[in-house]
Amino acid sequence: MSEVWAQKHRPTTLWDIVGQEEVVRTINNPGHYVFYSPEPGTGKTTTALALAKDMDWPIHIFNASTKNERGIAFIEEQVIPLTRTGNYNQWFLLDEADQLTDAAQSALKGVIENAQGYFILTCNNLSKVSPWLQSRCSVKHFKPISEGSIIKILSKVAAVENLNHHQPGVPNAINCIAKAHTGDARNAINALQAWSYLKGDERTKFLANLGTPQVDYDKFLRLAVRERSFDAALKILKGHPLKETFRGLLSYLMESGAKQESKMRIILALIESERDLIAGISPELILANFVRGCIPTGVYPSA
Repeated sequence: MSEVWAQKHRPTTLWDIVGQEEVVRTINNPGHYVFYSPEPGTGKTTTALALAKDMDWPIHIFNASTKNERGIAFIEEQVIPLTRTGNYNQWFLLDEADQLTDAAQSALKGVIENAQGYFILTCNNLSKVSPWLQSRCSVKHFKPISEGSIIKILSKVAAVENLNHHQPGVPNAINCIAKAHTGDARNAINALQAWSYLKGDERTKFLANLGTPQVDYDKFLRLAVRERSFDAALKILKGHPLKETFRGLLSYLMESGAKQESKMRIILALIESERDLIAGISPELILANFVRGCIPTGVYPSA
């Protein structure tokens, strides 16, 4: 089986990281960090690994999304012993730290204060990382990778994989994939790899279907705007990636025959949701608040 390109082409030094230059400039010195972004594929883990490699320090990697590495026993039995070895030149990477239990986070607070070494916590939901942990770390916001940066990344990968710009369809594929996966470099690279395995019309169909969530936007608008049904409208959007869904809804809305008043209300709800995504608000709350914002006011009696 071929090697996964997203892993094969992962940057190994900070200076090879594209799209997070502002963060890279501010993490040259040892310290405790929280790397966060609501979106996946922005380079949080990659940056942590590259920082350790550039400093030639060992890095101990844990992932709190597994049930064995999220509780207080994990902190006490696996993490604490490593922080008491007398080696201050080491890193501890806790991926998806927002999945740690409250008890584990409380214990980790004291561990970080007395650690021999430095911690990097990554998360997608900053609100689930306790204020006490955040106050002991420098919080770095990883913004979605821009379309231009995605094109730069994909072009470099394509060159290494001999998908040069002289081959039919390569430039168009890179541009289409970058547009569909703006913000997420990992998915963009995976998409380019998948496209490279296809032939002829299959490649064309693949690009045509990129980044299009299977959402019935017409039904959503009818339920939210006309029928004013919160529960039914919410159900239409549940289970779909928020960023792509919101982008698709905006495109559909602009071409729809919805009244101007309705368009303005939904656009305002989309703007608020985009801000909430950047701020690290819970995706469930963002979606519920978005649907609420789409429904005309004066529907429900005040509490």
